[in-house]
Amino acid sequence: AAPYCSHLSATVNNGAFRDFSVSLSKHATMRWASTSAAAPIDAGPIEHLNGEGVGIPEDAQESGHMAFNYGTEPMWFRFGVAPNAPFGGAGTPNSFGIVPDPELAYSNSKVGQDPETPVFNVAAATPFRMRVGSAFTTTRGTTFHLHGHAWQRAPYLSVAFDSDRIGDNPNSFYQSGQESITGNSHFDIVVPKAGLAGDYLFRDIAGFGNAEGLWGILRSE
Repeated sequence: AAPYCSHLSATVNNGAFRDFSVSLSKHATMRWASTSAAAPIDAGPIEHLNGEGVGIPEDAQESGHMAFNYGTEPMWFRFGVAPNAPFGGAGTPNSFGIVPDPELAYSNSKVGQDPETPVFNVAAATPFRMRVGSAFTTTRGTTFHLHGHAWQRAPYLSVAFDSDRIGDNPNSFYQSGQESITGNSHFDIVVPKAGLAGDYLFRDIAGFGNAEGLWGILRSE
C-alpha cells in the first residue's frame, strides 16, 4: 500500500455538491520494502500478477502495477498470497483458489482498517461528482463502475460532448459504468444524489485491475 497522496475531495458552491478526483495509473513500478529499526531497505521489485514461472505476465498490457490516487490495496496483499501466485482452483497449492474467505475481499474486517485506496465521504442524498481520469496507463482501457448509483452519459448543456457547462441533459441516457478510460482521458460522473447511508464500492471491473488494487469506497453518511 502507498498512502502518500491525499484523496482529493471538496465541498463546492456552499454545499451544493461534493466533488471527488479519481486518478488512475497503470504500468507503475512498485518495490518491496524490508523494514528495520534503522531504515526501510529496498528489497527489490514486486512481481507481476500471475507470472508464468519466469515473472512474465500472460499479457504485456497487464505488466506493472496499478493505483487510484497513488494508493493501492491489491487483492493478493489482502489475501496474503504472493503477487505472482497462480489463479488455480481450490486444489492448487499457494494459489488464489485456496483463499478461504474471498467474500470478505473488500471488508475492513479483512485488514482491520479502511483501505489505502480512496475513501470518499458524502452526506446521504447529497449530489456529488467524480472526475475520473488517467494521466498514464497502458493502451488497454479501464471500465469504471460505481455500485448502487447511476449517472448521465453526457451531463452537459450543449451539443458538444466536451462542454464545460455541466447540468441535467434530457437527451442523455443513464449508466452505472464508464468504459474507455485510457491515458490522457477524463470523464465527469455527475450523480444527482448519494444513496442511503453505507459504503459503495467503485472499481475497475476487469479482473486484473480489480486484483491489482483499482478499487475504493464511496461512503454515504
